[in-house]
Amino acid sequence: MTEQQLLAALTEPVSYDPIRYQMAHQLFDNNAIVFNQEIESDIVETFILPLLDMEANPNVNKITIYLSTCGGSLFDGFIICNILENLKTPTDLIVLGTAHSLGAVLLTAGYHNPNVIRKAYPFSVGLLHDGEYAVSGASSKANETVKFYQKMSDIMRDYIVSHSRFSLEELESRWEKEFFMTADEMLEYGLIDEIIGVSKQSNGVDTNEGNTSTESEANLQKNETNNGNESEVR
Repeated sequence: MTEQQLLAALTEPVSYDPIRYQMAHQLFDNNAIVFNQEIESDIVETFILPLLDMEANPNVNKITIYLSTCGGSLFDGFIICNILENLKTPTDLIVLGTAHSLGAVLLTAGYHNPNVIRKAYPFSVGLLHDGEYAVSGASSKANETVKFYQKMSDIMRDYIVSHSRFSLEELESRWEKEFFMTADEMLEYGLIDEIIGVSKQSNGVDTNEGNTSTESEANLQKNETNNGNESEVR
């Protein structure tokens, strides 16, 4: 089945579903991924594989990712950080409603990659916390599971610190609670590069005559921050 046939099948009156239609339409027509759900095991088919396919396609000049998620499974979604860090195709990662929990962690993945521009709307909301988990079974097995979960939590904490403007002390003090962030706070802590619809000056970029677009300024800031590490991710 071709892309056109699949899109046609999804839009037939009998099978029409606006969510499925938008996912297919954005993917096939706009090289865009719409991720508006909890992060679970099906993220392989709904997010990871489409993203890898577009990255490998020489005809794709730009990728857009629309993100609105309450978070979810660290084990299923953390790998996306590895992919985002190494994208070579120019990519816009746009927070629509919420980037909560692991969703906020995904934003940090673009911190060192000048090819990824992270954006949010003025009323978008982020959330960082240390997560939660439940363990059952024999005490010896449960203890080992808890140790591993704590190890993964430490890895995620260190990752956030190395991919944002959080210090270790500040992150630890904040994410023991529910640290909700406005778009301005996400910008301040380096989770996003710009707020959509807000002037360059308000986004922390000087507005001198003759400046290029906000995206170019964001790329320039990343290049300066990373001390020439752009070659490592291209």
